[in-house]
Amino acid sequence: MTRTNALSAAAEPRIRLRSGDQRRFAGPWLLWVLLFSIMLGGVTLRAGDRTPVLSYFDIVFGIVILVLVVRLIVTRFIFTFPDKAVFRLSCWCIGAQLLSLVFNRSDVPKSFLAIKVSIFSLLVYFITLSVLKSARDIKWVAYALVSFATSISLMLYYYYFNIWRNLFTGDVLGNKDLIALAFSPNNGLAVIIVFILPLSVGLAFCERGLRRIMMLGASIIIVAGLVIVMSRGAFLSLLLGVLIASPSLIKSGIKLRSVIIVVVILSFVLYLVPSQLLEANLELASSYNRAENADLPTSFVERYEMIAGGWRAFSAHPIVGIGANATYEYNWDAVGDAHLTTNWLVREFAELGLLGGVPFTILIGVLVVRSYRLCASSLAHTHEKYLALSLYVGLLITLINGMTEATFPSQPYAVVFWIAMAVVFAKGHRPLHRIPLAQV
Repeated sequence: MTRTNALSAAAEPRIRLRSGDQRRFAGPWLLWVLLFSIMLGGVTLRAGDRTPVLSYFDIVFGIVILVLVVRLIVTRFIFTFPDKAVFRLSCWCIGAQLLSLVFNRSDVPKSFLAIKVSIFSLLVYFITLSVLKSARDIKWVAYALVSFATSISLMLYYYYFNIWRNLFTGDVLGNKDLIALAFSPNNGLAVIIVFILPLSVGLAFCERGLRRIMMLGASIIIVAGLVIVMSRGAFLSLLLGVLIASPSLIKSGIKLRSVIIVVVILSFVLYLVPSQLLEANLELASSYNRAENADLPTSFVERYEMIAGGWRAFSAHPIVGIGANATYEYNWDAVGDAHLTTNWLVREFAELGLLGGVPFTILIGVLVVRSYRLCASSLAHTHEKYLALSLYVGLLITLINGMTEATFPSQPYAVVFWIAMAVVFAKGHRPLHRIPLAQV
């Protein structure tokens, strides 16, 4: 066996299952089901003066957890969590959220919602790791993420041509607010699309033949979807993320030919995008320089006030914060507008104080370092480096984007984020059959 064949065989280990009670719970198809259940939206309920939404993802995920619990009761299996760092730091953050309930006197149900998102995120991470048994599984989960973002972009285009374009007016910000789907508002869609875009491009470099064409097509569709949502923060984070990762991009051997291909593809996308959308994006971009727009909810002035408000909240309650998910009410009292929430870093310290902000910051640091090490160690392997590099670039982009938008409190974003981070962990700990994953 040649060295190349040996590396290929090591990259895709074949797992032999010894007994029925040690089989894994499911394959990558489960993550496809979880991701696409998000797109179905949910059912609006009525509880007093509130109208909470029970998402179909919550229903599907609840069934998955129920099956796991039943198997825990009726069968024997080894329950281990391979990523001890993430498990401990996540539990610390959830504990801080539970403690903050005592101090959140404004809206306790919203705190329960934040805790539910955190617990579900940890469980999604665990289930994803239990699914990833081989390099093939990793690839199919990556396909699931790209397919999810592509489907979102296709839905955006469908609604744009059938509904939204006829409702556009001279109010650019009002036009932007029209762009939303049942499961997420405008900015929530943007942070998901821009997060997965590098992954689709990386897979296009990894694949050959028909699959490469499919990934290139998916990349074009995702870029077009990013134009539709008109998120200036997403475009800015995309640019900054690529610039920060440029040393790794250069080391990976990205050639001038590849850059030219990307430029041609972007030009092709811009040619296909309706002029109405291009004009709307340009008008939104230029609005930052207009003094008369300084009081708009999406201006830099307003965002600065939100960050300043979060800092004041942290200064007033530095240990335990103002309570999980209480930023909305605090911003309304402090700034007089709760249209925006502050970025993920300030938000964590404002809501959970040092008790929750410190472990969450360490958790993000662990993920960034882990992703960078995976990227650096994969640069020598032609078929590995592009996927690892795209995961690293995507992580940088989404964290930068989170500086202008509170991303982690959103359940759809949290699911996508933790599935991607599970892929990073699994790729960095091959051969996968040596990981003590939960045998369910």
